[in-house]
Amino acid sequence: TEDSNTFAERRKKLVGDITVVAGFVSYCGPFNAEYRMRMRKECFGAMCKRQGIPASEDVNIVEVLVDQGTIGEWNLQGLPADELSVQNAILVTRSSRYALMVDPQGQALNWIKKKEEGRMQGAKQCLTTMSSPRLKDQLEYCLQEGKPILIEGVTDDVNPLIDPILEKQILRKGKKLFVNLSDQLVEFNPDFTLYLTTKLANPHFSPELSAKCTVIDFTVTQEGLEQQLLGRVLSMEQRSLEESLNLLMEEVTSNTKALQALDDQLLERLSKSQGNLLDDTELIEVLGNTKAKAKEVEKKLKDAQEKKLEINEKREQYRPVATRGSVLYFCMVEMSLVCWMYNSSLAQFLEQFDLAIHRSEKAQPTHKRVERIVDALTYQVYRYVNRGLFERHKTTFLMMVATKVLLTAGELTSADVSLFLTAGAGEMLFVPARQMMKNGANACKISRTPPRGVGFAEKIRTTTVLLLPQDTQWIDREKRGVSRDGRKTRFPTKRRSQTTL
Repeated sequence: TEDSNTFAERRKKLVGDITVVAGFVSYCGPFNAEYRMRMRKECFGAMCKRQGIPASEDVNIVEVLVDQGTIGEWNLQGLPADELSVQNAILVTRSSRYALMVDPQGQALNWIKKKEEGRMQGAKQCLTTMSSPRLKDQLEYCLQEGKPILIEGVTDDVNPLIDPILEKQILRKGKKLFVNLSDQLVEFNPDFTLYLTTKLANPHFSPELSAKCTVIDFTVTQEGLEQQLLGRVLSMEQRSLEESLNLLMEEVTSNTKALQALDDQLLERLSKSQGNLLDDTELIEVLGNTKAKAKEVEKKLKDAQEKKLEINEKREQYRPVATRGSVLYFCMVEMSLVCWMYNSSLAQFLEQFDLAIHRSEKAQPTHKRVERIVDALTYQVYRYVNRGLFERHKTTFLMMVATKVLLTAGELTSADVSLFLTAGAGEMLFVPARQMMKNGANACKISRTPPRGVGFAEKIRTTTVLLLPQDTQWIDREKRGVSRDGRKTRFPTKRRSQTTL
């Protein structure tokens, strides 16, 4: 049958797929989504091809390593639903080394706190910093009790005290395990877990530290932030709708895990069964009960999915607010590339986001209310950031906001922005004609990105030909001033190149 053929094909490629997944878990943590995809295909996938190991063309890391029930549980604990965040959670939970999370926005910190809430049980011993004077005592408590410990504010280097733990230098004495902590043997409980987080956006960890930990980049993505902002605006504007969705997600997660448990139970009974299956009345009875429960759960999941579609349709009305908020946040963050003094946090932005919603004009129907919020949010964030900028950087920020808003709305394309950035020339009083010819040839490439560049190459080519040395008479007629050898051209220019938006 088709299912058996598919299973045989997957089994054939299993070794290659697991090789790619193992490489991903071991090496891809510090990189963003683009580099992770390239490493998966161009590095690990290509290696399997060179070695003649059968592997899938595009291995889905998430499907191989985690089930939908677990992902739903993570989402309920505060993990963003985008693929990159799910990959990060997989790296935290599946890696054999302890996780060191690059977390400038605090998303990983919040998720870990909710995820381990039951095991921490509000114990202050489980939360600490690298510079805490009580760090040794807290580590001893968590190591012995098998509790998780979350160490915040890691810098480029770590306290040597935790090196034996990171390296897992575990000793066995009889039936007990011990670890050397500051020249003192401390009992080690296998349930112990260590989490490290840093708020540095671009830390420079030493190779030794990177080898001891699994470094994971939890920097927020535009897609992930958009989902968070959508939930945030709905909790303020349509609280009942958002609460209904959360309850529905809990129900779906519970039912998905129940269905998976039934499948596992049935497979376990089948694997333990001996002799003829038809003679095993107990197994047949279990199979019937499992099938009935599975149908019931599947029906609940189907009903929940229909409700989810209805709720999401209403939620999408507020999508423009979340999209605009995500764009504005990344404009704020990218201003730190202009000057390091402009560093800002997600908490600052969320404060302005909430303030804009409260201050925006009330209106009906919903689409008008959304328009009011979008306008108020744009103005609020622009004003908040603008008042902290140097005068010379205010136009830059204005340009960034305007360009990104238009790009997101589809009114501009990346080709348009590229044309804007590359077609102009700076202040240059004397231009060698041959250099102009080279620049003109480069400018011709712009027209290869339709539709707005159509015909532009012909104009540039014609202009370049007219500016060649043998055509200096035309330049003289235009009173632009050419030297007698035809090598340099004087152009009328403004003292300063300006752009008006």
